[in-house]
Amino acid sequence: ELARGLHCSADRLKWHICAAPELDSVRWQDLTWPSRLKPIGSLLGYAIVILLILFFMPISAFITNLGKLVKAGPLWAALAPTIGLQIMMAFLPSILLAVFGLCFVLRAEMWAQHHLQVWYYVFQVIFVILVTAIGTSLFESMKKIAEDPLSFPQTLAMHMPSATHFYMNYIVLQWAAYCLDTLRLANLVKFYLYRTLYTPDEAVAKAEPEDQSYQGFGSRYARLAIIMAVCIIFSTLSPLVAPLAVIHFALCRLTYGYLIVFAETRKADTGGAFWVTALKHIQVATLIYALLMVGVLSSRAPNGIPAAIASPSILFVLWSFYYLNNAYDWKKLPFEIIVKTESLRCWEELDKDEAYIQPELLDDKDTDSRQETQTAVAQALTVLKDLSAATAGCGCGGGARGRGVDDGDDDEEKGGRPAAAATQAPVEAEPAAASSAGARGAEGGEAADAALTGDWRSAPRSSPLP
Repeated sequence: ELARGLHCSADRLKWHICAAPELDSVRWQDLTWPSRLKPIGSLLGYAIVILLILFFMPISAFITNLGKLVKAGPLWAALAPTIGLQIMMAFLPSILLAVFGLCFVLRAEMWAQHHLQVWYYVFQVIFVILVTAIGTSLFESMKKIAEDPLSFPQTLAMHMPSATHFYMNYIVLQWAAYCLDTLRLANLVKFYLYRTLYTPDEAVAKAEPEDQSYQGFGSRYARLAIIMAVCIIFSTLSPLVAPLAVIHFALCRLTYGYLIVFAETRKADTGGAFWVTALKHIQVATLIYALLMVGVLSSRAPNGIPAAIASPSILFVLWSFYYLNNAYDWKKLPFEIIVKTESLRCWEELDKDEAYIQPELLDDKDTDSRQETQTAVAQALTVLKDLSAATAGCGCGGGARGRGVDDGDDDEEKGGRPAAAATQAPVEAEPAAASSAGARGAEGGEAADAALTGDWRSAPRSSPLP
């Protein structure tokens, strides 16, 4: 934390200190980019993404209308427009990752996934949620909003309530996708292909990881956030959306709880960047919900009082988004939380052997090193116990006698009493002194045991630890 807050020069743009990513995920080729080309590459990347948004809209609307023209029964009429949108959205992450890899300078692969999470969510908000209100022309919709911004809630209330059945079909169709994700068919096919050329262990290594464009953290977070957004926005208009969303997230918990822990390879940690970005996406969905409800109340209520009561919620959502984005510090642990946390106060009393580490998240090397450490600690503990017992049995009596004579000499010098009287008393008390020294030796052995095992609570308070 001190290094991250260090100012190396007066020019703040000269040095940029941040947390280092994990070694396996570093994009080494991006470190070779000249610094003067980084802003140009970023501008080019954003321009390509914006052009993709503008030209993606007519294609998505064309596929939706094409599915409606095909007459193949009620089942096809209900699912065909959704399937077309799903296909277009499935190819979109690969295109976005290619743009980010060519134009943006990123420290690690996981930050490319983070960019994908942000922009993939933007695409889904436009082409999944707002597509019914925008229509087939994004330019015309933007022109109307610019001419009359206050008409945007009425525009949402005019088109979105009639599309609730489409979003219920959209949620249900996602369930089949999660069942296919559990099978990991792409990895299975790659494994069988590589097994013809390599050993089974090498084939498993080459079959991993899964497709990071569609099955990466960025794409997954964006898809989950858009389902949560659909639940928030449309559950008031159609209450059946909420139970369908509950079933959806239950399947997600079952699917990803298995894949991430047991099947997939470990991914680099970003310190919570994906989670915080997902919270911001949920707040964007809350803003759309507030605008929609204000429009519905203003168009369907007999007067403007309900809409006037609901309008301040928009300001509250905007303030909440500003607070989360600017005032809330999630990258560093505040000092006040460290002081108030009881677990940190009792850290010295925690036995390291009692700490829980999930075995499935450990590599084989970590497990082997942990077992070797436990074996070495047990051997050292046995040796130290033998040394403590030998020290308590043979060396403590003489030490007590020597201390008794020295104490008598000190008393003679201070009080002027005869030396014989001073030496006689310790001789008579020799058994008690020896037993006391033996107890101190035993306490030292217990303290040494506590030092090796980490159990400071069992160490005697009066005896220093070696």
